[in-house]
Amino acid sequence: AEAVPGAGYLLAEEVGGVEGAGGVGGLALHGVRDALVGEAAALPLATLGLVVLALLDGARRRGQPAAAKARQASRLIGARAPYTVREAAGRAGGVELSDRREISRREVLRYGGAGAVALALGASGLVVWPPPRTHGAAEDIIPWISGDIELFINDGLVEMIDGTPVYMWGFGDSPDALRTPGPVIWGRQGEPFRISVTNNLNEDHSFFIDGIVDSGVIAPGETKHLSFEAPAAGTYLYQDGVNAPVNRVLGLHGAMVIMVADRTMTPFPGGDQWTFATQWVWVLNEIDPAWSGRAQADLPIDPDEFKREFLPRYFTINGRSGSMASHTETAPDTAVHDRIGNPALIRMVNAGLAMHSPHFHGNHVYLLTHNGEVLANVMWKDNIMMMPGDRKDVLLPFAIPPNAVHWPPPLEGQQFLRELGQSEGAFPMHCHVEMSQVAGGGLYPQGMLTDWVVEL
Repeated sequence: AEAVPGAGYLLAEEVGGVEGAGGVGGLALHGVRDALVGEAAALPLATLGLVVLALLDGARRRGQPAAAKARQASRLIGARAPYTVREAAGRAGGVELSDRREISRREVLRYGGAGAVALALGASGLVVWPPPRTHGAAEDIIPWISGDIELFINDGLVEMIDGTPVYMWGFGDSPDALRTPGPVIWGRQGEPFRISVTNNLNEDHSFFIDGIVDSGVIAPGETKHLSFEAPAAGTYLYQDGVNAPVNRVLGLHGAMVIMVADRTMTPFPGGDQWTFATQWVWVLNEIDPAWSGRAQADLPIDPDEFKREFLPRYFTINGRSGSMASHTETAPDTAVHDRIGNPALIRMVNAGLAMHSPHFHGNHVYLLTHNGEVLANVMWKDNIMMMPGDRKDVLLPFAIPPNAVHWPPPLEGQQFLRELGQSEGAFPMHCHVEMSQVAGGGLYPQGMLTDWVVEL
């Protein structure tokens, strides 16, 4: 199958000629790589640090000004070496997307400082800070699937951010997989879709995309085969239409992405002004464990009572919340990351029952589409209101944040020019609806939030 053009989390990592696309193997590769980088960087940088101290001490002893020595040492310590190379999994419009991330000054000093401490204390080994814990979340990356698609309606327990297991339904891409949200279904405008949906549960369910396809009731144990033509380019919500909105909110939902037929990296035909380098899907949802418990006990759920009494305790983006949704290590399909000047298209879908308002720090975004309609008057916003069922595409420009502070200040003109266009760091995105910033009834800030990350 064709690789997904620009899908952010599919950016392959190449380290020493070995490629990986995330998952457990990718995390292991990260660990080995980081350890080797630490071992390789610590000793020479620690030695360099001791040499710098000796030079400065010698300068003071000779009465010479130390500023020139310090500037020279700063340039040496600040030299950036290649760290990883990321190449897009696919090409579009003849343009290959690529990214080179380099060690920042902070990382170099961290590794070098650790080595210096080890040497100063006479330790037999080098000190390397441990990598961030991932809690195995990388295994839950939402896949993008196309071609002949098989979906399975499954159930299971999903661990929330506070460790609480909650019963959920979901569309899986294998007979025993539970995914909530389901896989991202993607294709190009006008292409044929062939999807089979199997109901592995003991109640009726369905597969439904408003205005495009409706499977009708899929009985327990039944498989239905669906065919339809990919609609206009844009972002769509697929869901279980039975007992709406209950089954959708309890996990049976996902996003469908349709790209333009001409294979350009534009969100819709004629949208050359809004060309993007990467694209991301954010599926928003809320979870009320009380109603999930009723479903687990096979108790009937009245949709009117459900809407009236629904009291969510967890608020998720792509099935995660809080710190588990905020880092590229734990949520590589959610925490948008790239370099300055590479616009990211974020496709947002609200599969839940509540209104949300994603709010961006660092950059405003351009609101391009609303429920499939291309907006003639494109607005520049930092808050995007998402009503239940809403679908909106926004472009995050990855511009230099206007209030970014470059610290420490550059010492020379050439260094100033080099650093002027660089502002490494993470900027938060959180829902401005106050209730959705918490988890478990008050655990703050572990709700509907993530980061977008500027890489160097």
